[in-house]
Parts: sequence; C-alpha cells; structure tokens
Amino acid sequence: DGCQPNVVTYNRLIRSYGRANYLNEAVNVFKQMQELGCEPDRVTYCTLIDIHAKAGYLDFAMYMYQRMQEAGLSPDTFTYSVIINCLGKAGHLNAAQKLFSEMVNQGCEPNLVTYNIMIALHAKARNYSNALELYHQMQNAGFEPDNVTYSIVMEVLGHCGHLDAAAAVYEEMKRKNWVRGEPVYG
Repeated sequence: DGCQPNVVTYNRLIRSYGRANYLNEAVNVFKQMQELGCEPDRVTYCTLIDIHAKAGYLDFAMYMYQRMQEAGLSPDTFTYSVIINCLGKAGHLNAAQKLFSEMVNQGCEPNLVTYNIMIALHAKARNYSNALELYHQMQNAGFEPDNVTYSIVMEVLGHCGHLDAAAAVYEEMKRKNWVRGEPVYG
C-alpha cells in the first residue's frame, strides 16, 4: 500500500519471530532491514541478544552485543542484564561480574532483575558471601526483594548454616505475602 516499514516495524517482526523460536527468520529480518537502509537501534540489538540468549545461542548473543557496541549504541539495564545472565549461564562468572561492575561504573543502574541474576549466579557458584553481599547492596540501593530474591537468599543462608537467618527471611516473606508455591517451602 506504499507504506514503508520503519525500525519499529522490523523490531516487532524480529521479536515475533523470536517468540515463535524462528531465530533464523529473525536474523533474516535483521539483515533485510539493513539492506533496505533501515538502521537497527538499541531495541533491535537487545531483542536479538535476548531471543538468542534464551534459546541457548550464547555465542550469537555475544556477537550481537559486540555488533551493538560497534554501531555506537550503549547498552541499557535490560541489555546488561541479559548479557550478564548469558555469561553466567555459560560458566563465565568472572566475566559476568566484570560486566556488572562495568555497568555500574558506566552509570547504568542495575534493577531488581539484574541483582537477582547476580545473586543467583554467585549462589550457583557457591560464592555465598558474594551472594549475600549483593543482596545487601541491592537493599541499600533501595530495592525490595521479591519471591526470587528471597528464595535464593534463603537457600544461600541454609548452605552457610545460618538457619536462624534463613527462618527470619522466610518470616519476612510471609509478612510481605511472598510465600507461595512449593519451591519456597522446599
């Protein structure tokens, strides 16, 4: 009808293909938009990073992160969170920690999701003191823990043998109506 797609149109197509797990088609749309002279924006790159990281294609997600930076686009909190999670799940905790520090140094504020990711990565690596330190940093930054945070912290405290502290976290969860489901009781 004579309407030309713009970056928003392409981003929506990429996101839709990604949600349907048609990653090759999403990448083809990315290539097509550039061939037609439409420059990808931060959302384009973040979407490609996110869908590939969630599908387990960590190398491609990191490649898109590099391409984003080469295009002169700085990452936002969402992008940092996805990449940090991507690095951590690939077993690169030191790189994830370094990127988290870079994020903070660049003035990009971590959010609750970012903190939960970092706490979980340290907990999984059995770096319990680091996990608890991040938990306290998160609270000092003004973030209220959610069900995910509480569950991770209770598990960490249990592994450290701080059963009274774990019980106190559980009681706090109950006061804030976060106790739901089998994982918390476990």
